[in-house]
Order: sequence, then structure tokens, then C-alpha cells
Amino acid sequence: MVGAVWIASLQHSQGIQKRAGIRDLTFIIRTNKIEYAPAETVHVIANLTNTGEVAVTIILGGCAPAALFSDPYGTIWFDTASGKSCLNGIVEAPLEPGHSLVVSYEWDQRDYHGNPVPSSEAYQAQAGSRFVKASDGQLDGGLSGETWFFIRSASNGS
Repeated sequence: MVGAVWIASLQHSQGIQKRAGIRDLTFIIRTNKIEYAPAETVHVIANLTNTGEVAVTIILGGCAPAALFSDPYGTIWFDTASGKSCLNGIVEAPLEPGHSLVVSYEWDQRDYHGNPVPSSEAYQAQAGSRFVKASDGQLDGGLSGETWFFIRSASNGS
């Protein structure tokens, strides 16, 4: 899971109130390519969309949203939040019906120590939120997304 905290709180308009929550949000994460050359920058886009009929307030924790990069064996090679300072406070971002919150990440295929990660390997990019606060004030849980990509062998050329 990601170190960032996104909490969605839903604001109702006038009229009949229905419970709106996590089912009204979609979260998709993708890379710009499925295969990369060694040392090529991996570009990741995360898209959180309000597909419901009620405005949602995304509450971000003091840290910016982050992505984790891991291999099929569960080894986490890098977290985009690593080494970044966090603010004390909460930021609220309204998300109207049909609107999206889009966050992009870049990874240079290096681990926490600055060393290149192994090539000829599949990797996973994962991002998400810890909590979604429904219109009735209850926590619905979190959203998460993942995508896989491949780093070619150095002998296959760039």
C-alpha cells in the first residue's frame, strides 16, 4: 500500500439522500508503455474519478501521493515518497461528479540506494488511498490500483 492518505468525504446536494461512498469512485493506474529499456524512465499515471452523483472531497494527508515499485517476489525496490518530507496538516481537494484527480509519478529504475534494478524482470507499480469516507460518515476502506510492466534485458538493446 502507498504511504499517502486519501480520505474521500461526500457532500450531499438537496433532495433525497442516498449513501454514496467507495462504489462511486474508480481508481486506475497505468504506465505509458508496457516494456522499458534498462535505465529508461518509467512514467506512471494514477487517475481517481468520481463516477457518482455527489461531490467528493479527497482529503490528502501531509505527504504527497506516492507509488511503490516491486518485483513479482514482493521485493519493494522503490517508494516515490522515500526521502521526502511531509507537512503537518491535511489538504482537501473537492472532486465533483464526472471529475478526476490525476497524479503522475516517474521512476528511474533505481533502488533506494541509487543502484539500477535487475533487468529481464517484470515490475509492479502500485498506488492507492487508505480510506474513503462515505456520505454517512463511515469509513468504506481504501482504493488501490496496480499495473505491471517489463524491463528488457540489457543485451536486447535500448
